[in-house]
Amino acid sequence: MRKVSQSELQEIINCNEKVVVVLTQKGCPSCKNLKEQILPKVRESLPLVPFVEFQESANVYPINELSEQFGFKTVPVTVVYENGKAVKAIASTHLPKYYIDEIQAV
Repeated sequence: MRKVSQSELQEIINCNEKVVVVLTQKGCPSCKNLKEQILPKVRESLPLVPFVEFQESANVYPINELSEQFGFKTVPVTVVYENGKAVKAIASTHLPKYYIDEIQAV
């Protein structure tokens, strides 16, 4: 999963039918677990769906546009975009199957 900047993020969201964006913060143990243990299994099951990490705007204090839209107040958060629009946010960490089912349901 590659890290992207704000301009790259918007381009990736606009150029793909479905994109999964993982919002993280440096030093967050849950974020590290998600990136290293959980998402590799999810990505293996969904090879055609691009996954990117966006770290710069994941700071939810003060509340930003994404956190306000989906009602999350902590990271990690996984946001699923479809046709350029955020359609689902998955807060915290879950088992890989949960992510797979939620992403496929979109």
